[in-house]
Amino acid sequence: MLDTLEREYRTVEDIHEKLKNFSDDEVQKILMDRLEQLDENKHSFLRVRRGKNCILSFIDLFSLGLHSCSTKVGFIS
Repeated sequence: MLDTLEREYRTVEDIHEKLKNFSDDEVQKILMDRLEQLDENKHSFLRVRRGKNCILSFIDLFSLGLHSCSTKVGFIS
């Protein structure tokens, strides 16, 4: 946890140092672009997670269906 916080702190310091050389308008544009990129990444992640959850639900339902069919036939004791 401490390592993560230190890395984040260094990252913020690095960004601050880099942005000192830009005007306020340029900084605002850079930050807005970055926020848009992060928002796109968030939505991509959520789509993947929804897809994974859907697939896992299907697998659970499928395995329950197989289990109930195989017990009726006598494959699983």
